[in-house]
Amino acid sequence: MKKINKKTLSFVLASFLILTFVSAGLVTYLSNTATADVTIESPLAFGMFDGTNYVDSISLGTVTAGNDIIILTKEENKASKAIPANLEITITETGDSEGVTSCDMLDSLDAYVLADGNYNTHALDLNDEDIVTCTAYPGQNKIVYSFSKNVAINSNYFKVVAVPAINMVGTYDIDMQFVIQEE
Repeated sequence: MKKINKKTLSFVLASFLILTFVSAGLVTYLSNTATADVTIESPLAFGMFDGTNYVDSISLGTVTAGNDIIILTKEENKASKAIPANLEITITETGDSEGVTSCDMLDSLDAYVLADGNYNTHALDLNDEDIVTCTAYPGQNKIVYSFSKNVAINSNYFKVVAVPAINMVGTYDIDMQFVIQEE
């Protein structure tokens, strides 16, 4: 049997230990990772005026068919750039009436932007070219009005005026949202 030189053995073991520590340090150095958690929120805040505050939901009580339904809204752009968006209004029958059957359920639908303390700036009109689609879903008892006119949202106040047709008798939910358009 061949004798192992103690000096050579010591050198090999020392080299092996040094190589182990260097490669462990190198792996740690190359594998360092930083992690950040983030929650991304909608850039738009939207609310309806309840007489005191802007909230997500309000009750309008009883309105007579043919009379104005007036909803005051506020939308806020929380992003650092203008956001092109379209107003979408969904009317869903929730009671025991005959249901939403056609786009003729409203006689008129308008939206006005608050400017100079008044809601005189006409923004959207059901009877103008502002509307893209009115789609009735009789099986689901709902109508969706989608306006084509982009509204550059900064921090705007709107007055939405809807006049239900004489035959629109029943209980309904009116949902409004701004749908962000791709640039």
